[in-house]
This record gives sequence, structure tokens and C-alpha cells, in this order.
Amino acid sequence: MAAAASKTGKAFAGRIERFLSGPSADGFAIVKLTTRSGNLTIKGRGTLASFRVGEAIQGKGTVTVHPRFGTQIDVTDAWAADEGAAGLTRWIAEAGFEGIGPARAKQIVESLGANALEQIVQGTSAARSILAARFPAVQAYLAPRYAEATAGALLASYGIGKTMRDKVYAVFGAETIQIVKEDPYALITRVEGIAFKTADDLAKAAGIDTASSSRILAAAVDALRTEADEGHSWTPLSTIISQAASRTGLSVREVADLVAEECPDGVAIITIGDGEDCVRGWAIDKIARREEALARRLLQMTRRDKVISKAHAEDLVARHSAAIGIELNEQQRMAAITALCEPVAIITGLPGTGKTTVLEVITLAWKELRRATLLASPTGKAAQRMAEATKLPAETVHRMLGVEDGQFVHNASNPLDAQSIAIDESSMLDISLAYSMVSAVGGAQLLLLGDPEQLPSVDAGRVLGDLVDTGVIPTVRLTEVRRQAEGSLVAAGAAAVRAGEMPEWGPGLEFVEVNDNEDIANAVLALHAAETATTDDVQILAPGHAAECGTRALNAELSNKGKGPSARVAGGAEVCVGDKVIQTINDGERQVFNGDTGVVVAIDVSSAAITVEMCGPTPRTLEYTGTKRGDLAPAWALSIHKAQGSEYETVIIPMTCSHWRLLRRSLINTGITRAKKRCIIVGQKRAIRQAIANNDARSRRTRLAALLNR
Repeated sequence: MAAAASKTGKAFAGRIERFLSGPSADGFAIVKLTTRSGNLTIKGRGTLASFRVGEAIQGKGTVTVHPRFGTQIDVTDAWAADEGAAGLTRWIAEAGFEGIGPARAKQIVESLGANALEQIVQGTSAARSILAARFPAVQAYLAPRYAEATAGALLASYGIGKTMRDKVYAVFGAETIQIVKEDPYALITRVEGIAFKTADDLAKAAGIDTASSSRILAAAVDALRTEADEGHSWTPLSTIISQAASRTGLSVREVADLVAEECPDGVAIITIGDGEDCVRGWAIDKIARREEALARRLLQMTRRDKVISKAHAEDLVARHSAAIGIELNEQQRMAAITALCEPVAIITGLPGTGKTTVLEVITLAWKELRRATLLASPTGKAAQRMAEATKLPAETVHRMLGVEDGQFVHNASNPLDAQSIAIDESSMLDISLAYSMVSAVGGAQLLLLGDPEQLPSVDAGRVLGDLVDTGVIPTVRLTEVRRQAEGSLVAAGAAAVRAGEMPEWGPGLEFVEVNDNEDIANAVLALHAAETATTDDVQILAPGHAAECGTRALNAELSNKGKGPSARVAGGAEVCVGDKVIQTINDGERQVFNGDTGVVVAIDVSSAAITVEMCGPTPRTLEYTGTKRGDLAPAWALSIHKAQGSEYETVIIPMTCSHWRLLRRSLINTGITRAKKRCIIVGQKRAIRQAIANNDARSRRTRLAALLNR
């Protein structure tokens, strides 16, 4: 059957991945092209024969549909793509020059050509003309950074973002261009965050052998880092080998022979178990070392003497709970006594079991004992809740440790000035943050509070869950749900989810069944409008960012756009005055951290500077200019991950199978329990069932429990 041709012309652009056929003697070739939107098959006679694997091309042709090979483009014209110009344009646009965005950067490159950076540094008349009043500032910035800018433009042409470009140049410096052209796999083995496919594209352009040892090791390291991104602190060698083989298209034997003999820099060899049950694996070296150091430090803390006697603690708890008019149940009473006596202790329990109430009693006792106290949590919202409950200052863990030049100020050599430290929402602590925090405790008493059934940390580890499972650290579990006694179905519904069952719907925990993504989004928006008419404390929490009912689309719909000036933030999203925003990265210099939220109170029309009033125990105003605007994201709708540690009067959760990769039991449990009074789930019942069926609470591979039990 002949291919059916479309009468519509089609433009294309991409990089040649491989030749599926040819070039034949008459110049006919079929090529697999990698484009921004995926793979594309193109074919032509004489138009493709002169190109080689790895080369970037663009062109035009006619769309055809082959009965076996699907959609193709029958090429009528093709030429080498000027990716250098695209990369240069992107670098200039992202350099942070005031008033120079993508459109202006494109004009500059089109006017000055491929040597635009050189012309700006030299101060040619053409550069002065096109930049006009901005020329002095741009030249002053660029002159001492010419080598970095040239390398950055090359990296940008391969789609590498600004943050990663800065990391690459910090490692390789003036050798960056040489590394990119001669040893691109070093970008993976020596820099965290570069995708294997990016390095592979660079290597194809350089003509590097697909079976080279550097390529195989880079694929293995990429597999290890992907596993770490999934939360695992170590990965079996068998998993690394199979994933590296899949990435490279080589046989498992080819990969295994090399991986068994060589271990790249920055990778630690791990052995789990003994004898026949022994499993060999790899771990990222710094994660392995921190996990081991964390275990050693915690074990040292458990060997200290009791802080006060049990009798003294019992007296303190009885008096202070009575003073605030709270009758503790037996579990809560024992939790408070344990926390006051032990040098390190854990209070764990489901939402609504009274962990915050117990903490209030504990802090009152610490105050009577005249113990210098620090309260902190991984998120600003959770810290704010601690402060409200205890009437004491509370801050994020990052702010407590202090950040200077990318390093924590407080550490083993400079411990925190405190005698008692309490950390709430400890399930969010990953291995690295837990290690840094415990290292800085010094001789202070440490109390960890949290629920290990909540979503685990974003980065590697399952710290609180491992600590609770081992029983090495004195732990009290709170199981009596007091919030439920006050009439809420939220806690009961979350308990059903944790048990693998569908919740019972009713007032407080409601389900609105809608099946189409667009209809789900419309229902969520309507509910948000209705709920915010009576209270400001309403938050949309979505499993993911994509789809019509993901965070991106919902934030765009809820933005105050059209009601005054606007500015672009992370991902190109538009925000206006009155919009809710969230900080997306840690900024130690300004002491604002990932998860801190605020409201846009002003936007400067001329500079697009955004002024944000940040929420928290100590509200303050910050200005975001240039690249700093990329630190913000809209916050009308947040991912459930971002909301962990926060609570809201009312939570609205869209649920769709379009987010199937993210749907898991801990996610829906965390989403439901963010609601203090009312949770409304809108969407597909089968998506809820899928999430409940995927029990991921204990699926992470970690070593902390084994290290503590040795």
C-alpha cells in the first residue's frame, strides 16, 4: 500500500540520531531525527545524504503516513541548523540584563551575528548602536566573563539551562569548550544534573564511539543519579547495568564487563547483606558518607545521660498541661515525658493525634527549665504553625542552620547555640539535610516530630521512617485521633487510605465525580471561587503540573491577569499584583527558602521588578529583579509535594489518571491531611483507586536502618 501524502507543507528542525536506511548510491536516505517534541522520521533523495549523525538540521517537506512506519516527512529541502545563533540568543536572554529578554536578544544576534559577544567586548559601533543606552552595563558585565559567556552560548545551543551552565563552567572553567567537543561524557561523570541524552548528542556530534568506556560509565552514573532522584540512597549493580544497557543500546554483557571493573569518581561501592544474600551496589559517594555519618551521630546521642529524671518530667507535664487547660491522653503524656527525659527522641503519629498539643506542653516545660530552645521545620508554613502553637519563634531548618556562600554556617565545628531543639514535619528530612542538622546540634537535646506515612523527602532517604522502624531512638507513637472526635472526616478518610481502602465521603471529606480533564478543571475553579467567598484559607493541591487540571493550567486561570501590569516568573508563567507566589529555590543570601510563600504587592512596569510580601512568622517585603524572578512560581495551585508541612482550612484536590505516574498512597494521604476542616476531591474515581493501590511508603532503598542496627 502506498503512503498517503498530505498537501500541507511541514517545517522541521532537530538533530540526526541515526540513518534508518542509506544513503544509497542515488542519495536516498531515511533518517531518525530527534526534535524538541520527540522523534521524527524524515526521508529524501539527495537532500539528506551530505549530513552526518549528530548534526543539527532543519528544513521543510510534505507529511506522509506510511502503513508500517507511521507519520514521516518527505523532505523537499534541508540545511544545517544554525544552533550557534539559537544558543547565543538564549544565553543573552538569560544573562539577566535589564530590558533584554528573548525578543530583544534575537534582534541583537541577528544584527551582530555569530561574533556578537566579541563585538560587545570590543565595543564596535554596531554593538553600541543595537544596545544603545544599555551598552555600558552589558559590556562591563561581559568583558571579564567572555570565556564563560562563549562556553555558555555553546551549552545553551544544546538546551542546557542557565543554572546547569553555571555548574559546568564552575567545574571546567576555560576548558569547558574543549571538554564539550572532546570528552562530553565528563559532563555527566563530573557534574550533577546533565542528562545522558544531552551528553550523548554532544558525543555523536564529536564522532565518539558508541561502545566507548566513557559512554558506558556515563550511562551507569546517569542511572544511579536517576535512582537517587527517586529517593533511593543506593542502587543494586544489576539495576544500574540493565538501565545503562537500555540507555546505550548495548548488550547487558558489554555494560556488565566494564561496570564490574571500574567505579567512577564520586561513586561509592556498597555491599548489602552477608554471604549468599549479599547484594553489591553503587551509591553517590556524598550520600553514602552522609548516611553513615548520620547513623554514627545519632547512635552517639542515644548514649548520653538522661536530661532530667522521669519523676521530674511527670511533674512538669502534669502542671503545664493543666495550666493551659488540656487533658492529655496516656500516649500524649508519655510522649511529653519521653521528650523531656531523653537526649534524642521521636514523637510520631497521624495528623490529628495531637503532636502539636504535646509540643506546646514540652516547650512550656523547657521554658521553666530555662533551656535555650530552637524550633524549626523543613518548610516555612510548618514553622509558622509551630510558632502559633507554642508562642515561641520558629523557622525553617535552613534558616536555623544559616546559609553563607552555599554552605551552612552551623555545623559540627560551629554548633547551634541551644540546649533543646525540636524539628516538626521530620518526614521531609532527606539524608543530606538530616545529616547537616544533626551535625549542628552539638550537645543539645533533640526532638523529632512527624508522620512517616506522609510523602517522603524529595531528595534521597526515608530518614524518619527508618528511625521509627529501628526503635533505636526512643519513640512514642500517637494513635488516638483527637481531631476526628471534633467531627471531622478528614482523619478517618486518611486512615482508610493508609489501610488501602476508599474513604467514606461526607461533610468534611467530599468527592465530586467528574471524568473529563477540562470538566475537572472547571469544577475545581468553580469550587475555589465559592470557597474563597467565605474564607481566604483555601488551597488547590494537585498531584502534578501537567494537564488541564494540573498546577500550571489552574494557576494561569486564577491569575489576576488583565488587572494591571504583569511579569514573568519560573517557566514563563505570568503573575500580577494580588497573585499568590511561592519561592522555588533556597536563597541563603536573602534568607528566603524553597516553599516560602507570599503575595505580589507591586510590579514595576519599566523593569518588570516584582515586589512580594512574604508570609511567615516575620512577614517582610522582597524585590525580585532580573533572573531572581525565576525563583518565584504561582501558588494559587500547588503540587501536593510543595504543600507538605502546610495546613489549610479547605483543600481542593483534582484527581485524574493523566497524572498516573505520580499517583500513590502517600501522595493522596498527604493531600487529604493538609486540610484542617474540609477536603474536596474532584475528578476520576479510578484515579483515586489507582493512588490507593500504589503503596509506596516503604519502597525506597536506604541503608540508615541497617547502619543503626549494626
